[in-house]
Amino acid sequence: MQNYHAAGNPASNVPNLPFDQWADRWLWRVRLSVKPSSYTRYKNAVERHICPLLGRLDINQIQTRQLEAYAHEKLRAGRLDASGGLAPKTVSDQLSVIQSILKYAQSEGAQIDGLPQRIRIKKMRREARVFTDTEQRRLLQVLFDSMDLSKLGILLCLYTGLRIGELCALRWGSIHLEDACLQIVHTLQRIAQENGANKTCIAISEPKSPCARRMIPLPAFLVILLQSFSCSNPSAFFLTGTAGFIEPRTMQNRFKSYLNQGHIAEANFHALRHTFATRCIESGFDVKTLSEILGHASVKLTMDQYVHSSLPLKRAYMEKLTLPRFLD
Repeated sequence: MQNYHAAGNPASNVPNLPFDQWADRWLWRVRLSVKPSSYTRYKNAVERHICPLLGRLDINQIQTRQLEAYAHEKLRAGRLDASGGLAPKTVSDQLSVIQSILKYAQSEGAQIDGLPQRIRIKKMRREARVFTDTEQRRLLQVLFDSMDLSKLGILLCLYTGLRIGELCALRWGSIHLEDACLQIVHTLQRIAQENGANKTCIAISEPKSPCARRMIPLPAFLVILLQSFSCSNPSAFFLTGTAGFIEPRTMQNRFKSYLNQGHIAEANFHALRHTFATRCIESGFDVKTLSEILGHASVKLTMDQYVHSSLPLKRAYMEKLTLPRFLD
């Protein structure tokens, strides 16, 4: 793939270049307007997946049938380690990148005889891992045994639905104990970097969407616990009480150790968020309120992910049905 980034601004009214050169130009342009993590995701998609299959085609050769073939191949055997196909959402995101590159090329003067049709891939909804009541009690027992800031962080996620990056980026200045709420203003993640001795670096940035920047009320028991650990330095990270942070991978490992201690089946960190949302629905939260607490971009997303009752809740509702009195 041509290294175009050092060549300056792309000129308009250029001849129809191969797709990989247009992709490089698009990356150069989009880099100015997206977060570093988004740019890294786009760059990886382009260089590792899209251009190896489509890169040498003329820009005008990218039509619907080429995109259909691309999607089919990636769903069948798209993993770089040849272990199987990519997830439908991943392939759908890659198709969106291809469409964006084509639109950009067209806007810069490439002669494209109409953009390909948007291909919709059926997404298989995976059942979210939610802790059972028994598992949640076991986890709480582990967390309350010699509680420290890491355990308190896990508890905070279980009862507020914080994402792991939001927890790692949380500072004490964003926790307002007098108002019993906390504010989400940043997220922390490890991303790939193009240059330097290290392949990855830690990035602390604003949340991925305006909706993710939010205020979350805290239940009374959490306020009491937070007060017992509170730090007077507002710029200190919550998980350390110092200027140093804990990165997501470390918290994931600690979370796994807590699960092992509680003899709880394997789960990823996001199960805390799923469990919080599920318990809220079971407790009668209205979906709009829950959506705002979770920082979702739409109520539909919350509905699709969480508004499907557990079997115990279904049973409780069914028990409310009774026979008419004349049959008693």
